[in-house]
Amino acid sequence: MESHSFNEIEQRLEPNGNECIFCGRNGIDHSEDDYYTYLYREESRFNAVVYRKVKFKKIQIGATRCKDCKQEHKKNSVYSFFMTLGVFLFITAGIAGLSYLLIDYLHPLVGIIAGLIMLVCNISYCCDRLYHKFHRKLAERKGIYSPHEGLKSYTLVRELISQGFKFNQPLA
Repeated sequence: MESHSFNEIEQRLEPNGNECIFCGRNGIDHSEDDYYTYLYREESRFNAVVYRKVKFKKIQIGATRCKDCKQEHKKNSVYSFFMTLGVFLFITAGIAGLSYLLIDYLHPLVGIIAGLIMLVCNISYCCDRLYHKFHRKLAERKGIYSPHEGLKSYTLVRELISQGFKFNQPLA
């Protein structure tokens, strides 16, 4: 952990290096451009019939990032959002058309339920997978890592993942 120091005020691990992990450039001196994310590790879990509880440890870790990569990540995030929104609206229009056909030819309740199920599946798929895929592809075009891919290749993050930490917060 010599590549990081613990900031008592912010309660996070801050990088000490001066090489951007997303593009490999040296000479970074602005800590406000660093990328920070949380890693989670499940400590205990309790499941009962009507009650669930999960305790987890959360650690915020920073990765060195240059100003160009920060701007590129921000721009890619906006582009990815609108590309995902476009795909979502296109699929939702198809679902609405299919639901209309089901309502017209079958019972209206069947069409509404089928439409809602397909809409929920569409939302969960678009919001997670497509967004990150678009973001990764846009970053690859510029020759840099996306934030998620860059962190997965980061040595300290790999060590923490081997100790049981994950990028997603555990759910009860």
